[in-house]
Formats: sequence, structure tokens, C-alpha cells
Amino acid sequence: MEDHVVLTESALDNREVAIVFRAREEWPKMFKFLKLYRTAPVTGTEARL
Repeated sequence: MEDHVVLTESALDNREVAIVFRAREEWPKMFKFLKLYRTAPVTGTEARL
């Protein structure tokens, strides 16, 4: 997909945390099937609280 930016977070070991797409009049069909939010995967001991 063109016209996008991938954001990373240095505090998370430069992991990709978001993809931002430019505004457009009509969105490609694939966007209907994407979730707006996704639960972060469980990692490390802090998740066992």
C-alpha cells in the first residue's frame, strides 16, 4: 500500500507499533477487513500479575 508511514517505539526495542495511512476519498476494499485495535501479545513476567 502506498502513502503510509510505519511508527516504531524505541522504548519497545524499536518494534513497529502503528501504521498510518494518508486520508483519501475512497479506501481500498482490504481496509474493511482490518481491525482498528489489536490486543498486545503477552510477554515477560509483568503480564502474569
